[in-house]
Amino acid sequence: MEHLFEKENYNSLDKKYTKSLLIIADRLLCEMYRFKVDRLADDSLVKYIDFFIYEVKKIEMLGKANPRFLWQDFQDTIDFWYKKDKNITAAELIICWDDTKDYNPIKIHINI
Repeated sequence: MEHLFEKENYNSLDKKYTKSLLIIADRLLCEMYRFKVDRLADDSLVKYIDFFIYEVKKIEMLGKANPRFLWQDFQDTIDFWYKKDKNITAAELIICWDDTKDYNPIKIHINI
């Protein structure tokens, strides 16, 4: 199982799992819509199905939007500068998630 998460395989696995997630979500939505039509007389069941349809649509949206930070871009930048200067010993990444005058970042040091 460890070989699945090697650096070389991570991007392809991410795309594979995202594609699989979208297919499963689409199929699940189709089945829920069909089930909802078959059970229109049962108001409480229809409300329950509507809730799950809404939740699956949120999951589907996350699969399409991929809200994760693009670490590969950061890695590519490090690789670019390291090729130019082999004496580089560190990279600093500052992520600001709040536009504020009170700049107070945390500092995380990772030794690789």
